This record gives sequence, structure tokens and C-alpha cells, in this order.
Amino acid sequence: MSYTLAQAKTVISGFSTQWKDTCTELINTQRSYVTAKSTLAKAIKQGASLSTITEQQNTITGLVNSITQLKNSIKTLRTNYTDAVSVVYATLTIPQPPPVSAAAFQGSTGATGPAGPRGPTGAVNGLPGYQGPSGYTGSRGITGPTGPAGTGGPPSSQMDSTPTNGSSNMVTSGGVYSAIQSQVNGLSSSIVLLDGTSGDPTVQLLLHGAGSNNGTTFTDSSYYKRTMSRVGTVVTSTTQYKFSYSPTPSSLFFNAQSDCLSVTNSITVGTQDFTLEMWVYFTNIPSVGDKQLITLGSGTTGLRWFIRNTNTIGLDIAGVYPTWSTSTFTTNTWYHLAVSRYCNTLTPYVNGTALTTVFNNTYIKDIAGSQTLFVGNYNNITYYFKGYVNEVRMTLGQDRYKVTSFSVPSSPFPDAYNTTVMPASSQSGQIATNGDQLFICSSGGTPGTWQTIPLSSLSA
Repeated sequence: MSYTLAQAKTVISGFSTQWKDTCTELINTQRSYVTAKSTLAKAIKQGASLSTITEQQNTITGLVNSITQLKNSIKTLRTNYTDAVSVVYATLTIPQPPPVSAAAFQGSTGATGPAGPRGPTGAVNGLPGYQGPSGYTGSRGITGPTGPAGTGGPPSSQMDSTPTNGSSNMVTSGGVYSAIQSQVNGLSSSIVLLDGTSGDPTVQLLLHGAGSNNGTTFTDSSYYKRTMSRVGTVVTSTTQYKFSYSPTPSSLFFNAQSDCLSVTNSITVGTQDFTLEMWVYFTNIPSVGDKQLITLGSGTTGLRWFIRNTNTIGLDIAGVYPTWSTSTFTTNTWYHLAVSRYCNTLTPYVNGTALTTVFNNTYIKDIAGSQTLFVGNYNNITYYFKGYVNEVRMTLGQDRYKVTSFSVPSSPFPDAYNTTVMPASSQSGQIATNGDQLFICSSGGTPGTWQTIPLSSLSA
């Protein structure tokens, strides 16, 4: 689209809000789509009427149409934004440095030496006399004093490296001039749209457990990057770890009755499907008492995943808690544990193998929102989990496995948040954007050096 400069600035100043609002609406619509599919599956399993199923199918169709329209809107925003930025940058100019005469930096020419003596005249009518020898060349004159420095002149790195004697050479190559000229030429290059990697909004919590030895920084790599609170003496430890994390292989270490990590008022499960999973390494397994793995709220509105003793796994859903028997857990061994809810079906897994799947409509209970989530011990109870943990992941809106067995993960789960990836190689003057910021390459290369420009500096 063709814009005037004023129109282009207006498009740029409003782009960030429109982009965020449209992307947020798309994410919410996608969530509604996932929820609607889950609701349809439950309706079919529970033998709902044809009209109810048809109504739900129509809802899903409408959501699919809305998702398509929102994606087209995002494409249009990106196109308009690219055109507007091109218009703004086409008006930018960078003045060239003034010409500098090389002669201004030279001393005056020395005086001419005296002429040699004239040779003797030959005899009359005789042969011509020999030509006298040339006189000696005079010595070089004293170099004149250095002239005063010019005002506003460029540094020597911008000077022509081979000025011609007596000429007025302009600065046209080398040094900073080349960088400036490259910057000017680069303004006409294409604008790179940096989408980066799209996050996964179904991942509500993702704790890799990586950190320094005895560290107290706990990073959530989920789509929402939640702030984790430390309770007790839980730390990151390099003593045991499942994967070789960079730069320091480590895990979460729970070793006391009060040890846990928590996040407040953040996750609403409701009646949606979900998957909980983690790698655990027990250092002690009491024969009695529930060792909590993940807890969200409590009682008749909460969710609680626990190890009951050396060979029993349990899941408390809003006060209804089935348990499953498994092979005896041993200390000093890594186990991959997972549990999922799909409609009215609960399935736990140990090292990728499903235990007995149970079906009961009471398992579709509503798990209330705005409750505190705990990883590790809960409410300072007596029988607490003790050991190391890696790769704690909570997925909402889907059962990730739905099989009798699967191959356990052989590497850390991918981060689930949005990322901005700069070009692998770049040219000086190249322009890029991720929708929230503008980037200009100040030094080309692999990957090059990029400077950030706030959108507010380009507003009308």
C-alpha cells in the first residue's frame, strides 16, 4: 500500500497495540477451539443428543472461521507495517563529510639552488668549446610550519590513503566513510519480519531444573514465564541430573519437610483435559504417607498428584482420588512419571508404560481456578518428597499420550514461550522487526550487531 509520510507514521505508532490485541484474540480463540473439541468429545462419550452434538460442531466451525480471519488480519497488519516503515526510512538521509584538501597538510617548497658556472668560450673559428659542467643542485629549503587544523574535518581514518601532490582530493573511500555509505545503501534493503518461534499456550508450567550448584533461581520456561516462589531450602543441585543442561547440568533438590516451589493464583484447570509429568530421583521413600509431586489448591476444588508408598501412585481430583499399584520404586534411580485426564479417563504412566486406565464420570470434576500451585511438598505435611527433579511440565487442554506405552523423552522439553530469532547473517543497514521493536544492523556479519529502536521515536 502507498502511504504519505504522515500516514506511514500513524500506521507505525498504532501497529504495536493492534498486533498485540489481534495476537491475543487469536490465542484466546485457539484456546476456545481446544476447549470446544474437548467438550464435543465428552458429549459424544456421554451419549448426548444429536442436537447438542450438532450445536457443538457448529461452534467449532465458527471458531475455525474466526481463527482463519484473525490469521489473515495478522498478515495484513504485517504487510501494512512493512510498507509504512519503508516510507519512513526512505526519507532518512546521512550527510557525507566535507571534502578535505591534501595540500593543506603539506609544507611550502624549498628555494631553488644557484645555477652552475658558465663554461669557457671556444676559440674564434675553432671548434666549439666543451660545455661546462652543470652547477650543483641547491639544498632543500626549510619545511614551512604546520598550518592550523581545519574545523569539523574528518579523522585520518576517513582520508584518501593516496592523495595526489597539490590536488584537492575529496574523501570518497575507506574508514568511516565506507561504513556510512553502506548504512545509506542498506536503507533500501528489504525489511526482515522476525516471527521467531511460536510458543505453546497449552504448556502452563515448565521447570527444567537447570541452575548453579546450591542455586536459588528457578525459571519457568512455559508459555507464561511464571514467577516461582521458593519455600524452605529447595535449591538447584549439580549432584544429580537427568540431562546435560548448558551451561551447568543440574536438577531441583528437595530435602526438607517445608521444601517446595509455588506460584500463586495463576492456573485454572476446570474440566479440561491435562497431562502432568516429570523426572524424579528418590533419595528416600518412606513406607507410609503421601509424598506430594504437584498440588493445585486443596480439598473438593483441588488437584493433587502423589506417591503413597514404595509402589503406589495416587491422583486426587476435587476430593476423588483413585490409586494405582506399580513396581516397587527404589532410591538412586531416575523415573519418568506422568498422569493424564482425557474426558472421564485417568491414566498414569511409569517410564512410558501405562498402569491400569480407569473410567468414571466423577473424574470430570471442576478444578477451581485462582489457587496456588505447589511443586514438591504441600502445606508442610509430615510425609514429604525427598530427592531430585527435572523437567516438570503441566499441559492443559490435551492428553499428550493417549497410548498404552511411549518412549520416554531423551532430551529436555523445548521451551514453550515465544522467542525472537535474529538472522544468522546480516548486512549493515538492514532493518528487522518482531512486531514490538525495530532493529537496525549496525555491523554486518554472522550474525552481526543489531541496535534496537523504540517505536515511539517514529510516532507522528
